[in-house]
Amino acid sequence: MVDAMKRRRNSQLPVWLLVCVMLAMVGALLAWDADARYEEFRRKQESLMRSSVSGTAGEIGTYLTELRRSVHLFANSEKELLDKLRSHPEGLILHDQLNQRVRFNFPEAFAFTLANRSGNPLLEDFDGLVGEVCQRDIRQFAADRAHSEVYVHPHPDVYHFDVMVDWEKSGVAQGIFFVSFPADLLARALRHGQIPGHRLLLLHKKIPGLIEITDIGPRILLKRDFKLSAEEMRRIGYSLPVAGTAWNLVDLPEAGLFENARRGIIREALLVMALFLMATAVMMGLLHLSRKKNRELGYLYRHDPVTGLPNRYFLLEHMQTLINRAKRRPLTFSLLFLDIGDAKSPDGGFFDRPDLAQVLQSAAARIQAVLGKHDTLVRLTGSEFAVLSEDVSGEQAKRLAENIEAALRQPLEVPDGSVTCIPSAGFAVYPMHGKDFEGLVQVANLAMHAAKRRSADAAPREAHGNRSI
Repeated sequence: MVDAMKRRRNSQLPVWLLVCVMLAMVGALLAWDADARYEEFRRKQESLMRSSVSGTAGEIGTYLTELRRSVHLFANSEKELLDKLRSHPEGLILHDQLNQRVRFNFPEAFAFTLANRSGNPLLEDFDGLVGEVCQRDIRQFAADRAHSEVYVHPHPDVYHFDVMVDWEKSGVAQGIFFVSFPADLLARALRHGQIPGHRLLLLHKKIPGLIEITDIGPRILLKRDFKLSAEEMRRIGYSLPVAGTAWNLVDLPEAGLFENARRGIIREALLVMALFLMATAVMMGLLHLSRKKNRELGYLYRHDPVTGLPNRYFLLEHMQTLINRAKRRPLTFSLLFLDIGDAKSPDGGFFDRPDLAQVLQSAAARIQAVLGKHDTLVRLTGSEFAVLSEDVSGEQAKRLAENIEAALRQPLEVPDGSVTCIPSAGFAVYPMHGKDFEGLVQVANLAMHAAKRRSADAAPREAHGNRSI
């Protein structure tokens, strides 16, 4: 029985080992998949940032180039009016005409003015729309045409950017035509170009981290510091200079975008692993219940329900195992058949048959007390038992049969008193009496029936002897 338990444990070990290996492989696969998914997410975000920044920077650059070209064409088409204003800068009618034409061609323009070739304004700025910063830029443009980079000019009314072009006549520069536009025009491009989870910002090239324009408009509209923090500067995903401007267009991912994505991927992997563990646990539980049921059925199949002893199916399997083992190395064993006979009460009456189970149980306990550690008691049918003994000789088997018969001739205790029986035993020894199951059973069975006949013959003589006395 101990060997059988060890075999069962050894048979279960590969299953648990397989499950552990499978779980380790699934965990490694999920970890690899999570890492691959995060890398794919990161690469996709980087690609989106590059596309977003490149596309939007190109769009803004093209828009400003076209706007500068439009202002230049306007100045050339209105050179007669501009020439008159240069000669009569105080002419209100001429000023109104130019204002109307500017508003018609550039409805979103914030302000305009004329300057001579030295950069000095020719028109009176009654409303103060052309501030000191704008006038300084006009003078710098007059001195160096390379100084035409667009950037945001702060103003109490509107944060704006300026476009300046030469006003020419007969191929000779006559002065500078200046138009300013609200910064909101560029905020539209940022809104259209940025992707979810990211923010496009126009930063000043020469002032690190200074925000010029965002998707909601110029920096004055921000409810935060106008400069990016050190952490935000490190978080910038992609940056490109915008042609013709003093800006860098940057993509700023939301705080925690990548970390949240990584945690989400890990959560999904852990959820899958948890579901897999639950499914594995359920499967192992069902397997355990199935094996337990099979063991129970196997036990019932190989054991007698009355005495709890192994039955004839167990005997057949165990004997076949011993026979197979004997083919590999020298081995002897004996098979003993035993019939306890009819149990009687001490007064000579027959024992009540419904209590046969109690007699069998008492007899089994009596026999077990005689057996050694290499002996196995088996219940066959009716009142018959069998004993399988390993590593015994014929003489040892004979003594065992005599000891069992002697023990069973003593009264057996049952709940209603005690009973006596007349046992009969016969045995066969492997390989002396047979080398297969059928041969051994036949020899042992014949020997038991011979013992029964001897007991039956002896019973009348005992009864006659008792009457003579």
